[in-house]
Amino acid sequence: MNELDRINNVLNHDPVDRPPVVCPMHTATIELMKAANAFYPEVQDDPIKMARLARAAHEIAGFENARVPFDETVEVTAYGTITGRKGLTRHPLVLQHIIAKREDVDTLHIPDPRTEGKVPVVLEAVRLLEEERRDVPIFLGIISPLMLAMQLRGDHETMMDMTNDPELLKELLGKTTDFILEYAREAVEAGADQLVLDDSLSNSDFLTLDQFRTFAEPYEDRVANEMRKMDIESILHVCGKVSEEQLDRMIEIDVDAISIDEAVPIAMAKRVGARRHVVVLGNISPTKTLLMGKTGQVEEATKRCIDDGVDAVAPGCNLETYTPIENLIAMTSTAKSYGAKKAAKGGKR
Repeated sequence: MNELDRINNVLNHDPVDRPPVVCPMHTATIELMKAANAFYPEVQDDPIKMARLARAAHEIAGFENARVPFDETVEVTAYGTITGRKGLTRHPLVLQHIIAKREDVDTLHIPDPRTEGKVPVVLEAVRLLEEERRDVPIFLGIISPLMLAMQLRGDHETMMDMTNDPELLKELLGKTTDFILEYAREAVEAGADQLVLDDSLSNSDFLTLDQFRTFAEPYEDRVANEMRKMDIESILHVCGKVSEEQLDRMIEIDVDAISIDEAVPIAMAKRVGARRHVVVLGNISPTKTLLMGKTGQVEEATKRCIDDGVDAVAPGCNLETYTPIENLIAMTSTAKSYGAKKAAKGGKR
């Protein structure tokens, strides 16, 4: 079974020979950059280097996918906002918020993903990966409508809007969702196989359950519904701790899978997700285990994920910049060998 078939089968509840081992989030580490000769910050602006670094995670680290892009400011640049302060180990920051009042929302245009900001760079990287596919699934990461709204409006302002001017925020969310849908459609046309909806906000420490249901869930559901119409699988990644009550609402979003942080027990996610047949990916710690752990600890954590019944082994978030390559290889090789042995014995997939 090849890697594309394996992840497709998992996401569509078809049989597999073992759980896949993938990275839904970005894989930019110093050692992979050196191996690919593709470094920050150029990799964020050059489609050739972006695709090369994405391939390195598959060819060198052993992940069974290639994922782009490598920062979370791609979408906001399409609106002409200023980003900067990027470097070899630092992601670009949003330096300007362009929504100051309701009139700014009213006049906000929906950018063309084919021509505006850094989005065309990512789309070209997807096309390059598609040209050299070799049965490797291509994951495209897109930030959530709420994250994009917060980049356009400002963190504090957006949180205040939830109480003081929810209609302004809902109007802005409608427009950010429209753009994300246009971006996603172009990415599918370019060759993306799976969409990873990156939501760093909808955890129990940041949003209340009511805020999640009002300002995150309906807009993410629109994106997932559109992907389903296009026969493309979608994965929702949520950073941080998520309560069982909140997870119970998340599975109402029409995604095929949820990618969970180390703070979310696999057993709980599997139990809740089963109600809507939602696949669970995760949840090896990018810091305590992959960055700071020894290879033996990585191997044990990987086996634990499989023993707990995870559908696909994955880091719980973005890889840390200085993650040792030997830890990544320990994770992926253990997932492949141990997962195959357990499947052969009739264990959980």
